[in-house]
Amino acid sequence: MDNPGEQHQRADAEELVGKVQEDSSSYDLLQVQSQLKADYKAKRNGFVFVPGVTDLSLDDYFVDLSIIRRESRPTEVTLHELTTYSDLVTLEDKRKDQLTHILVGADVGLGKTTLINKLVLDWASLPQDDNSNDVICCDKTQNPLDKFDLVFAFDANKLLTHMDLADAIHDQLLSGMSKSAIKAMITAHGDKILYLFDGYDELKSHQNVLNNKHLNRGYVIVTTRLNMVDEFSAHYDRYVHVAIMGVVWKSRKIFINNFLSQADRRDQISKDAIDLWEYLNQSHLNQISCHPLMLATICSIFKNRREIPLRMTTLYNQAIYDFAMHFYAKSIPIETCTEKEISEVDELILALGSPALKGLLYKETKLVFDKEDIDTIGRFQFAPTNAWLVVSCSVLCACIGLEVGLRLESLQLSLILAIVGFILGTILLSVKINHFFNITERGENIGLLKRVSNPGKTATKRAQYVFLHKTFQEFTAAKYWSSLVLINRAKFDYYLTHITRDNVVDVQYLIRFCCGLDSESASVILQHVGTNCEVDGHFIQTLLFEAETDSDELPNLQDMLPSCLF
Repeated sequence: MDNPGEQHQRADAEELVGKVQEDSSSYDLLQVQSQLKADYKAKRNGFVFVPGVTDLSLDDYFVDLSIIRRESRPTEVTLHELTTYSDLVTLEDKRKDQLTHILVGADVGLGKTTLINKLVLDWASLPQDDNSNDVICCDKTQNPLDKFDLVFAFDANKLLTHMDLADAIHDQLLSGMSKSAIKAMITAHGDKILYLFDGYDELKSHQNVLNNKHLNRGYVIVTTRLNMVDEFSAHYDRYVHVAIMGVVWKSRKIFINNFLSQADRRDQISKDAIDLWEYLNQSHLNQISCHPLMLATICSIFKNRREIPLRMTTLYNQAIYDFAMHFYAKSIPIETCTEKEISEVDELILALGSPALKGLLYKETKLVFDKEDIDTIGRFQFAPTNAWLVVSCSVLCACIGLEVGLRLESLQLSLILAIVGFILGTILLSVKINHFFNITERGENIGLLKRVSNPGKTATKRAQYVFLHKTFQEFTAAKYWSSLVLINRAKFDYYLTHITRDNVVDVQYLIRFCCGLDSESASVILQHVGTNCEVDGHFIQTLLFEAETDSDELPNLQDMLPSCLF
């Protein structure tokens, strides 16, 4: 529910809409600016990472991001790190000419939308020329966004195929203003307009809006997932490519402190924030905590439990749930998510887990997967269910055809209709199953998978994917493996035989996750590892720690292992 301040801002914005001329090409720039700024402040200032967190504004959680500019030359590729996010509107080429078209690439959850919102809110917080009482976020003379009379921020997934630029502005931002007035305004202020398009990868069509001639005069920033950068560049070669790499290390302490502290105490670093930051600095979570969504998840778990999340299973289980809710929140309110959405996530993890597990247990670890491999294995994973559904649907359609033919008193027609019904039923349900088990697309949507470029020739390129981080591959693999202990013990034991003294250290996180997910799996794995893999007591204690639960469902595992390990 919106707080009173947000409701008041939205009401002001709606009131200002009526002040804009509707029936002519005339417009009042100050009124348009006021409307846009009020609307941006009301709608783009919330926390978008972890569901249920409502007490953080964008300024509370936005911290310095590592943003790299990629410069390609005939013989080399040069990388330059930007000093701050606002450098995006001040980039220059070798001749010191202003670069006005920027493509920002980043993986899911690394801060593309947050970056757009920050630019928008910084502009909205600048003072207006009419000496209004807008809050000033920084000195107007030093803010590079001050050169823009107007900033238009679009959600790309809401742009329709038939829309041109004026349609998009009218549809998303200035519905009370006539299109003729919008066209007159963007023509008059062309080089003083900043256009922001968030989510090219979600754009239904790029032919209209992004090809509009007015964008040639203005400043344009487009965000997209990294896997879409090459496709975008093929259509729009004038854009300079930058990439978001994650949260700058020194800024993570500020992020943690703002997440954990009360609003009136965020000016000082709390002891909790220091403890968590130092723990991350020294732990296995150091590398992945540069990921804003992962860092927010760590903070959320710590805040709720008032303790540092030591068990990796708990952390990763919650992280994947948060990734999924982050995706679902784009189309439905978080509070309306039901068991259906949660079960879909569980099914997806199991489907991804089968190829993930095989990749980890290959003689040479496989971290890059072809799309066909993942989707095929995912469908095969549910093959018994799929086969039963297909046969049932086909038989039903055949019976319907047979019944129709008999009613027409034609045995020959009955047989023909039965055969046609059987074939149609098979095709229709198979198509539906193939669509449902498009594992790679679903995995990419929630951020578990990311597409990687194939260095082969264009004609032989295949869609290839990796997990967000190797630990996510290990977690999904463990989720699938642990599920087998009760439903297919022979298959569980088959994979267990691949854990040997030669590779047990290499797959230690797979084993840790599996022990943490299921007590029965933990019992079997610990006995196998303790007796066959020649590991030391510390290794076993780590697995025992991961397997700990609040219940008494685990047997006394220590009694089942060789005493020499303790």
